[in-house]
Formats: sequence, C-alpha cells, structure tokens
Amino acid sequence: MKNNQLVAAAIFGLLAFSLPARAQEKGLQLIDSLQSEVDRSKEDTLKVMRLGMLGGAWYYVDITKAFQPTNESLQLAQKLHWARGIAYTENNLGMMMSDTGNTAGAREHFEISYAIYVRMNNKFNMVNNLLNIGRTYSYESNFPRAMEYFFRALTLAEAIKNEAKMANVGNNIASAYTKQHNAEKTWEYGAYTVEHAEKGGDRSSMVKGLEFMGVAKTEMGDTLAAIHWFDSAVAFGRRNQLLVDITGPMSERALLEPDLVKRISLELDADQLMEKVTPSSATRLSTLAGIGNDFLQLAKHTESPVVKSDLLKRAEAYLDKARSMASSRNNPGRLAEVLQRMIELEKYQGRYKEALADREQVIAINDSLYSQENKNRIAGLETKHAVALKDTDLALSQLRLADQRKTTVGLIAGLGVFALLGGLLFWQSRSRKRANAALQTANGLLAMANVQLEHANVQLEHANGQLGQANVELAEANRVKARFFGILSHDLRAPVAGLLHFLTLQRRAPEMLAGEEGESYRRQIAESASNLLDTMEGMLLWSKEQMQDFQPKPRETSVSEFFEYLQKFFDGPQPVKLLFPSASELRVYTDPNYLQVIMQNLTANAVKAAKRIPDARIEWTARKEGNSTILSIADNGPGIAADQAKVLTEASVSGNARDGFGLHIIRDLARAINCDVEVRAESGKGSVFMLKLPPH
Repeated sequence: MKNNQLVAAAIFGLLAFSLPARAQEKGLQLIDSLQSEVDRSKEDTLKVMRLGMLGGAWYYVDITKAFQPTNESLQLAQKLHWARGIAYTENNLGMMMSDTGNTAGAREHFEISYAIYVRMNNKFNMVNNLLNIGRTYSYESNFPRAMEYFFRALTLAEAIKNEAKMANVGNNIASAYTKQHNAEKTWEYGAYTVEHAEKGGDRSSMVKGLEFMGVAKTEMGDTLAAIHWFDSAVAFGRRNQLLVDITGPMSERALLEPDLVKRISLELDADQLMEKVTPSSATRLSTLAGIGNDFLQLAKHTESPVVKSDLLKRAEAYLDKARSMASSRNNPGRLAEVLQRMIELEKYQGRYKEALADREQVIAINDSLYSQENKNRIAGLETKHAVALKDTDLALSQLRLADQRKTTVGLIAGLGVFALLGGLLFWQSRSRKRANAALQTANGLLAMANVQLEHANVQLEHANGQLGQANVELAEANRVKARFFGILSHDLRAPVAGLLHFLTLQRRAPEMLAGEEGESYRRQIAESASNLLDTMEGMLLWSKEQMQDFQPKPRETSVSEFFEYLQKFFDGPQPVKLLFPSASELRVYTDPNYLQVIMQNLTANAVKAAKRIPDARIEWTARKEGNSTILSIADNGPGIAADQAKVLTEASVSGNARDGFGLHIIRDLARAINCDVEVRAESGKGSVFMLKLPPH
C-alpha cells in the first residue's frame, strides 16, 4: 500500500505536464487504453491515479464525459484516506466545472484542494490552487479579486524559486490585464512569462507569453510587431507539438489580417484545430464570434443576393454557436460581446424586435458587471472618457483656427491655458502611476505580513488548546484521586477495625479465645481477611476503571456463575437469609469482573441494611425482558433513603462514607459496562435494585 502511494504520488507530479500532450496525440485510443487499465486495477492508489488520468483524457475530447471517472477517482481516494489523491482530484473537478461555466462550484473544489495542500505544506500545488481560484473570478469579470489571488500565487512561486510556476502565474496575470485593456501591463507580464518559461523549460508558458506580447502590441496599435510575436508563438508551438497552446495565437493572428477572405480562412483553420483539442475553451468562443462577425462584414460588401444570403446564414450560425457557448460557460462579459455582434446582424437583416431584445440583455449584463467591486476599472473608464472629451475640444479649436486662419489674443491665451492644463494633467498622471506602483508594493508586503500573522495566530491557538486540554486532564485526575481515597476509607474501615478488635482481644484476654469460641473467632477473622482481600481487588479494579486507558473486557458469562460466587463469598453464619434461584439458561455479554464487584457491593449493602430486621431475607432473581437481561436484588429492610439513592445518578464525591461510597462504586462500574441501575424503595418495606444489561 505504502509503495503504491509513493508510485502514484510520483506519477501525479508528472501528470499535469504529460496528460494534455498524450490526449492531443492519441484521443480515443488513449481513453480505451486507460479504461482497460482501470478495469484490471485493484482498489488502491494506483487505480485512483488511473481514473484521474482517464478523466483528464476525456477532458480534451468530451468534457461532459470527464466527470464520471474523476468523481470515481475522488470517491476511491476518500475511501483510502489518501490526502494527496483527494487534493489532486478535487482540483481536477474544479477545472472541469470552471470550463463548463460553474465557477462558484469550481471554487469550492479548488478551496478544498488548497486546504489539504496547506496542511501538507505542498507549496507547489498551493500555487496551482490559487491560480485556479483567481481564474474563476476572472471569468466572472471580478478582476480585483482575481488579481488578489494571482499575486498571492506569484509571491509563493517566487518564494519557492520555481521558474516554471513563475511563468505560469505570469501568463495568468497578463491575461487579466488583457481583459482590462491595460496594454503596458500585458506586455510587462508577457515578457516576464517568456523570461521565466525559458529558464524553467516550460514550453507551454513560452507560447502563451509570446501570445500576450502580441496582444499588447495589438492594443498599442503596432500591427507589424503583433504579427511577429503571434507568428513566433505559433512556430514555437508547432515545433514542440503544442497543438492546444497554438490555437490562441492562431486566432489572434487571424484578426490582424486586413483581407476578410484571408482572415476568415485563418480563423476557420484555427477553429478546426480547436474543435479537435479544446472544443469548449474561451479562445474558441472568441474565435467563433470573430468568424460570425467577419462573415457579416463580408456579406455587407457582397453584391450577389445568393452569395449574400449564404454569408448571412453562416454569420448567424457561428454567432449562435458562440452565444450558446458563452451562456453555458456563465461568462457574462463574453456573452455581451457576442450579443453586440448579433445585434448588428439582426439590424442588418431587419429583425429589429430581436435586436431590441438582445440590446436589453446587453444592458442588463453591463449593469450587473458594473455593480461588482470593480471600482478601479470604472474609474479608469471615466478618466479615459474625460481625456477623450478634452482631446475632442482641442481638436475642434484647432480646426476653427485653421478655417479662420486668424487668431486673437484671447484664443492664444486659451491655448496657453489648455497647454498648461495638459502639462498639469501629464504631471498628475505620472505622479499617480508612481503612487500606484508604491501602493502595489506596500500591498504586497502587507499581504505577506498578514499571512505570517495568521500563521502565528494558528500556532498560538494550537498551544492554547493543548494547555486547556492539559488543565482538564489535571482536574479530572484530582477528582479521581479524591473519589478513590474516600471509597478506600469506606470499604477498608470495617474489615480492618474487626481485625484490630480481634488482635486487641487476643492480647488482653487470650483466655476468651480458647476452645470452640476461639476457633470460631479465628474462622471469622480468616473469612474477614479473605473478604478484605476480595474488596481490595474490587477497589483496584474500580480505580483502574477511572484511569484514561483502562477499558472493560466483555465476554459471554453464565448468570449462574455470578450467583455461585455470591453464595461462596457470603457463605457462613449470616443474620440474613440469602436466596439465589436457578439461572443456568441465562447468559450475559459483559465484563464479569465489573459485574461481580457491582453485585457483591449490592449484596453487602443489603445485608448491612437488613441484619437487624427479624426474619430478614435477601433474594436475587434473573429474567429476560425483551433483548435485555434483568438482574434484581430485593430485601425486606428499612428501605434506602432518597438522598442516598441520588448517589447512583450524581457524580460528586461526598466526604461522609455513610452517604454511600459503595453506591459510587456501583454507579461508576455500571456506567463503564453500559448497565442501567434502577432503585425502588419504600420506607419500612425494603429496597429493590435492578441491573439492566444490554444485549450483545
């Protein structure tokens, strides 16, 4: 078992890197092979690993069929209590849910996986979990929360000095900045990704880093540079057989082609590849929307009614497919983009009612997005809008000056004011950038300090918990000690007093112990010593029962054995008549030592209570009541007082032996063997104690 766990753990470490390539190359052939291995596997950690690989293979072919083997992998890992397997499979389920649009459910799985890896101090996989949680927020356009998790992952990756992980985190941060249209930051983290991917030998991250550098150049308006970086990404990916990774740069490169026919051809090539390797990816969603839009633009420039109709049908088909995918992925931002293009198509076809309905849906989506905690993005858009208005005013002023070919002192002064304002705005912008950079650094340091403080608090809480448990155990030990000495005083006082009396009589008046009377005293003192030894053995058993690690050892015993023991123990002249019925057919499943001490103490108490009553009688009986066995002892003594009977239900230790220390023994030993004790007493008419023993 242990060797299997080591083998499976080693394979899990390589699985994230090898499985996508194998799935792309072999497809259903790989799935059939893995299914055959699963069917032949035992219920061990290797089967957990193989089920996980089977789910991963389906992930790249048909994600809907990936859930069943992955769930089976999780159930088996939980059954085997294999923490690493549980964490790995929870992470895989999160990725599948995320790619099918259930981002909230995906986060639950990622957070379970993260908690397990934290307990294992597995920082490598903690980085993966933080990235995956950040991606779910990014899909929901909640960029502040996404960036929080991405930078936590980056801090951890840099702390463990793992170049491949640093590259992986870098491309996720670049992706988030791309969605926020921040070209400078996209370029910065795209270059960061390429640098560390090259050092760490992470070929997949290398392709993504080159792609984000191309995206940044596209945003900056440098089309030639963007084409260079996209072509570099595709060429590198093809050389290394990274078919999944090159779909993104292929799609981005197609968008830069000015000729619509060539662009559509490039987009169709990219979609054909994505349909094979990543049919449900966000990149394919964008590509489908782009193809639909390009067919629409081509239709607008086509004169032939037949060709135009065919192009419009194709545009609608691709946009419908993109719309359906965006809805199923629960990606409101992408859905709004697709609907904008769908509105343009519907208006061009004269379907104004449908266009109006889609427009209302876009407004609702935008309202929902802007109601989130994305204040920074809104502020950025408002600033851009204000700058655009000022640029427009300046352009209009320049046009009026060019048209009039004159200028006045007032206009010159106005231009001077505008220039001054522009300089102030530029200076203010530079100051804000420096302040934001400083704030970002301070936030990073603060986050690290919070993590350290949280760790220290956890250690302090753990130490306090251990101290509290030690105090509880100490108090319990003191309570047991007090109870033990009280009971010891009670059960040893009478036999020892009798022995001392006999020895004193023998020393002072030895003539009184001669003959038959002396022999009788010696027999009684021998019996008393024997009873004292039995009592001490019972006391030792009880004191051990109070210890933390002492447990009863039940076995099946005949009831008649207990009655025979009592007859032998109380054999000899007694002031009370003892009756024991035949109970050879009854058997109980309990610890015989515990039950024997209980019955001995009950009998001794009954003898003590009834010995001064004329015609005193004590009778033991045994019977079945349902599945339980009832043992009862009845006497015709004065009856036990109510306050003494409470000892059987109260856990406090009394300082007066006459209040019932013997009943304390009965109560504690009965609880240890799950025996219920009931008392029925009436003043002047005796008492009945019933022991109810549970079935086996």
